[in-house]
Amino acid sequence: MQNFDPTPYLPRWAQAESRPMRQAIYTIEQVMLRVPGIDLQVAALHRPGGDDRLEMLGTVDAMGGTTTGNLREILRQARGSNINKRSPANILFRPDPSGSHPWLFIDDLSIERLLSLTSQIAGLAIETSRGNGQVRLLADRPLSQAERGAAQRFLSLRLGGDPGSTSGEKWGRLAGFTSQKPDKKGAWTNILADTTWIRPAVAADRLLALAPGGVRASISPSPAAAASSRPPAGSPSLSPGFSPATGISTKEDYARDALQRGGPAANEGAGGYRQDMASACQALRAGIPRAEIVQAISTRALARGKRRGEADALKYAQATLLAAETACGLRAA
Repeated sequence: MQNFDPTPYLPRWAQAESRPMRQAIYTIEQVMLRVPGIDLQVAALHRPGGDDRLEMLGTVDAMGGTTTGNLREILRQARGSNINKRSPANILFRPDPSGSHPWLFIDDLSIERLLSLTSQIAGLAIETSRGNGQVRLLADRPLSQAERGAAQRFLSLRLGGDPGSTSGEKWGRLAGFTSQKPDKKGAWTNILADTTWIRPAVAADRLLALAPGGVRASISPSPAAAASSRPPAGSPSLSPGFSPATGISTKEDYARDALQRGGPAANEGAGGYRQDMASACQALRAGIPRAEIVQAISTRALARGKRRGEADALKYAQATLLAAETACGLRAA
């Protein structure tokens, strides 16, 4: 999708927001849908390009709530920081880098390269200034911080991106705000393209095998990811020897995978209820039948050994679904 209006894809409360805020909310939601159980951080970089000072504005949790106030308040603070006359700031965001997630960040690509790339591979491209932008490519499984760094160094080299923006903890620009760099001041940060639901995900293990130093995956891929590492005939390629796999590439596939796993295995300590809520919200937005959601949550609850029996687990799952519907804006609070 290019230059699209994100409004139809947003919860009702967000549809009444301004166009820049809709872009920001959509970006946050699309990134978080693939990282159940992992928080997303929002920050302001004051005096970008000069004496940089990073100010944390808040943390959006896996349900679209926050640990430091609600999402609207964080975005209100971000807007104030963005247009502050004394110290205007670029607004940045990232999934919590300490967790494993499937997003790969590449900076400083031309608009032509961004459009070409996302026409072949699942990704969310952000225009940061005239003729230039960033992309978050979607891998077929969660990657550790070290794995993301290795993959991003390889991709940046092959794609002509910024070699200084390849660490696994890199911040990216949030859509819906203006640039405050002296040479790009006032340029809007816009969603250029989102092909995360319609293009194949990057085959993480194939990519890591090609990375400098022979970096290997430290997380065992799921059966679905392992099967997807064999690209179909005629699949598009970034360069000779590297092809994206089909992987888990549809909204329903991601939602069902999260329902079965309860989020990335590396985040089991995040809490069963939180993971159940996150995966339920993701499944609801993907259109998964409610009965299927309840059954999956009930099965996981029983497996954790926290419920007295099937009836108790079913009751818990139904209550979790109702809470998720409210949190996702699908039911009045």
